[in-house]
Amino acid sequence: MQRESTDGLRAAVAANGSPADAVLVAAVPAVLVAVFLLPETTREAFVLDYRAPTAVDLYASHFVHFGRTHLAANLAAYAAAALPAYCCCAAAGRRTDFLAAFGAVLAVFPYALSGLNAVFVRPSVGYGFSGLAMAFLGFLPVALALFARERLLPGVSLDHAPLLFFAGAGTVAVLAVPASRFALVGVAVAAVGVAAYGRSLWRAVDASRLRAALGRAGDAELAAAGVVLVLAAPFVAFPPDAAGDGYVLNVYSHLLGFCLGFIAPYTALRLAAVLE
Repeated sequence: MQRESTDGLRAAVAANGSPADAVLVAAVPAVLVAVFLLPETTREAFVLDYRAPTAVDLYASHFVHFGRTHLAANLAAYAAAALPAYCCCAAAGRRTDFLAAFGAVLAVFPYALSGLNAVFVRPSVGYGFSGLAMAFLGFLPVALALFARERLLPGVSLDHAPLLFFAGAGTVAVLAVPASRFALVGVAVAAVGVAAYGRSLWRAVDASRLRAALGRAGDAELAAAGVVLVLAAPFVAFPPDAAGDGYVLNVYSHLLGFCLGFIAPYTALRLAAVLE
């Protein structure tokens, strides 16, 4: 039987979190800033050349930036995705799930994203943290499902997480490949997913439990902010014009990061639930 939580959001996060987690989460921007302060020639040695990728560059290129604006944007994207995801998991008593996803994104995803990019050999280089920031955004629907089950609606389960993922992916399909058959297929698949999982979520809503949850400070606000973030972030990550002065925004890496950030932890948690 699930015990209904009565603590406010801040108290729940403080009770289930750890100061070590704050240090861990803060280590990412610290590393990004430290790398940015290295001499430019040093940073140039670690960008990913798609024509001749090395094992070191496949990983290190994600932590390299050359402009303050680019660095600031990626720091903001990381904070906007990782902090709500951590708060959701900590408040739900699932901080270990966040830490597992956090470790996977930083240890494994750089190689996955770089490898999938290097498949398309082209005379250009890649660098920047945006693909990994998008992976944290992809994890947010999973964190929100765990949070909602514990703090808002006990009828919600991990199986409802794809609802928000499909909604975000549909938005990405429209923005990334507008007016094309690929966009239409993507929107159609996303619409079917949203309809199916939305119907399931509607059936899981218990109005009395929801009203009680709304009385706790911060719970509904965090959930709403997370939903808005997943739906609004694609408008920033997939702009109409991805080309700038001497660079092209790697929207492919953004899409890969978002999808892997959801699929990997969702699949791992579903398998863990089956094996229990």
